[in-house]
Amino acid sequence: MIPARPIRILGFFLRPEIINALSDKKAEDIKVIEIGKVSVLADYFIIASGNNRNQLQAVADNVSEKLHKIGHDLKQIE
Repeated sequence: MIPARPIRILGFFLRPEIINALSDKKAEDIKVIEIGKVSVLADYFIIASGNNRNQLQAVADNVSEKLHKIGHDLKQIE
C-alpha cells in the first residue's frame, strides 16, 4: 500500500465532497485531521492511501474533477 500525500483544503463544507470522491476510486485509510487551530494555510488535511501509483493518480484526478464541477479548484495536492 502506498500512502497518498495530504490534500490541503479550506472549509468544512468540502469534506464530504472530497471523501466521496476518494471513496469512488477505492481510496483506503481515509483520515480527516483538523489543523485549523495550528495552521493558517488550511482547516483540514485529508489523507488517503492506495495500492499503486495508477490508483493514486486516479484518486487525485477524481477529487480535482469533482471539486471543479462544484466550482472549487484545488490549490495544491501533495
